[in-house]
Amino acid sequence: MGKNKDKEKRRKIIMDLYNNNPDLQNMPANEFIKRTVGADASDTDKAEALKMLFQHVLNIAMDSERDLHLRKTDDNKGNGFYPRKLAAGSFNLDLNVPRDRKGSFRPAVLPDKYKRTDES
Repeated sequence: MGKNKDKEKRRKIIMDLYNNNPDLQNMPANEFIKRTVGADASDTDKAEALKMLFQHVLNIAMDSERDLHLRKTDDNKGNGFYPRKLAAGSFNLDLNVPRDRKGSFRPAVLPDKYKRTDES
């Protein structure tokens, strides 16, 4: 239990630091990681910081994509988010995928939906 609290606390600190510092938003990922978790941090901590950065960037990109989608029509609105895991290399990213009321929006970053086939 203590480990999860520490992880969440570290995640909040890193995201607050990132959101409130435009200089960090414009630097390369390796420099961002050095400044947020420290150059002497373990590889696990660096990987976790990189994972959080990927999640944050993808969540912002999907939300912006939905905003562009909704501007094309007057009779559709945003309808919150749903949680989704996305495998990205050695990371499993926890994303908040935006949705619309009509169900017509699917972020480009997500893989195509698979269709089940009945072979009977």
